Amino acid sequence: AEGDAAVRRVMVGAQRAGLNVARVWAHSTNARRPLLVRPGVYDESVFRALDGVVAEAERAGLRVVLSLADHWKYSGGTAQMLDWSTTAEPRTAQFPPPGTGEGDADRSGWSAQRREYEDRRAAQFYVDSHAREIYREHVRAVLLRRNAVTGRLYKDDPTILAFDLLNEPRCQTDAQPDCLARLDTWVREQALFLKSIDNRHLVTLGSEGFWGPEDPSARFNPGQGWAAASGQDFVRNLLGSALDFGTVHVWPDNWAHNDTDFVARFLRQHVADAQERAHKPVVLEEFGKKLGRSREGVVAHDAHDQRAEAFASVLDLAEELHSPGSP
Repeated sequence: AEGDAAVRRVMVGAQRAGLNVARVWAHSTNARRPLLVRPGVYDESVFRALDGVVAEAERAGLRVVLSLADHWKYSGGTAQMLDWSTTAEPRTAQFPPPGTGEGDADRSGWSAQRREYEDRRAAQFYVDSHAREIYREHVRAVLLRRNAVTGRLYKDDPTILAFDLLNEPRCQTDAQPDCLARLDTWVREQALFLKSIDNRHLVTLGSEGFWGPEDPSARFNPGQGWAAASGQDFVRNLLGSALDFGTVHVWPDNWAHNDTDFVARFLRQHVADAQERAHKPVVLEEFGKKLGRSREGVVAHDAHDQRAEAFASVLDLAEELHSPGSP
């Protein structure tokens, strides 16, 4: 099939480029083709597509990190899990708002009141009993899934390197003051639940790696306080036995951060904190650079060169920080 061939090209291309790990969604990014249709019910064709991705990674000699859920996409994400919950307060405003495509949380057109409502509701996910149960049952379903191509249970598959609990979690402290504790408790609960079923694979969070407001490294966060208010707390979340390594995502354009030295400072501090304070590895899971465009939406003539330069600088820094003797 065309989709299978496309996956094969990507995996083989990654292997030829010298990569050895691919990060893959074990959740839907398209509301028209959800993996999790409703609690406990899955679209088998979508699950088989995921089976094929894992199998193609193995065939190419790659390992995979599977992200189990997402904060940003509604379909199968934290917002929908909360909406499915029978113990949460019923939703009073449609989500996602009309015109947001496949379910991204497009906050740009929201009023302050709507933002506060959604932030307060998002914070409920981490403490609501049924929403947490729905999430755990999804984790169980993935771990006990028998790959239709390889015949292996996911929990026993050596192609899988690790699981991300949740892509880029948010629990806004300005909407819910105890969000740091809520998210940290949730992380430990879900990581230990996963490990009670699967003790073969590594577990991590899947966050950008923002520091909480009281952490001495919070000065390395992007922006003017919004990152510290996200509910993430890099070192706190990483301490203890729940998580096996930390994660970092870097999107300076999305964060309106034009300081060219920001990325280097951000990454260096994560490596230092992970090693010296948490005594664990850290992985740069995501980074990106937007293509510059004109007002008419035309890509600037030198945009691809700028992106290539940005990617090269990040990869060079990652290689430097991975070298023996680096912090």
